[in-house]
Amino acid sequence: MRRFAGRLSSFILFGVFVSSALGAADGEKFQGRVVGVAAGHAVTVLNEGRSARVRLFDAQCPRSDQPFATAAKKFTATEVFEQLVTVEVKSRDANGVIFAKIRLPGGRSLSEMLVKQGLAWWNRTAAPDDRRLERLERKAKEARRGLWSDPNPVSPWKVQK
Repeated sequence: MRRFAGRLSSFILFGVFVSSALGAADGEKFQGRVVGVAAGHAVTVLNEGRSARVRLFDAQCPRSDQPFATAAKKFTATEVFEQLVTVEVKSRDANGVIFAKIRLPGGRSLSEMLVKQGLAWWNRTAAPDDRRLERLERKAKEARRGLWSDPNPVSPWKVQK
């Protein structure tokens, strides 16, 4: 019986360790400081001494070999690097990358800022009911801002195919 109790407590402790090492669960929020910008839609956030790779779930910036990728990365770096942000976790992939909405101080959404500037596409598949992103993208198109200055911009998910 003692042996079983010892194994059970070890198993429980292991589970607690693993879940805490992975950070917030889907649907949860956490705050952290942005310590890296890999792309306009991908940052590294430091939370309680651990770093997490975070990607926007509802917006997609151009790939690194596409027009406006550099502008999107610079915009994101200017807005969030070394800032304390709130990460609203939507999901996580097999590699531990967190897909989330990122909010800046004051509640501003990084996705909305990028889409408004014409530096990202609204990800209709991930956020089909987001009318705000839909409206911001439409206005950016009408104003021919950023990637919409190209008459036929190619979304990253079409480039990948």
